[in-house]
Amino acid sequence: MGRRKKERKRFCIAYLCATGELNQIQRKEDKQERYIREYAAAHNIEIVKVLHKDVLGMVMVWKHFVAMSHVIQKGQADGVIVSNMEEVSTGLSDAYAKIGLIREAGGDMISVDQKDLFMPELEAHYEQKARI
Repeated sequence: MGRRKKERKRFCIAYLCATGELNQIQRKEDKQERYIREYAAAHNIEIVKVLHKDVLGMVMVWKHFVAMSHVIQKGQADGVIVSNMEEVSTGLSDAYAKIGLIREAGGDMISVDQKDLFMPELEAHYEQKARI
């Protein structure tokens, strides 16, 4: 039997994004954070920072993602982890834009429900274009 290869530890920013009644958002975000931390512990991921959407709109979510991409570019984190991509995006194109922003910064976009999110065909195209 061969040895199991040890996976490299990833350092991620947890992004909490709950919707609903104003008085229930904190409880939902606490539950989301526990869910993310359990997944992170099981998959060799360390949470280095936690950001909250709170009651802010989707425009602020986009600004948070831009800020997180800068943190990743500086090498202070390896990626972003969310509980579900549907919570942080308004639709498929918005989800792809946010995933692309994080991947372009050199990070991983991880969703607990959907696992690692990446677009291999699109990334390969842009990597090839960058070499030309």
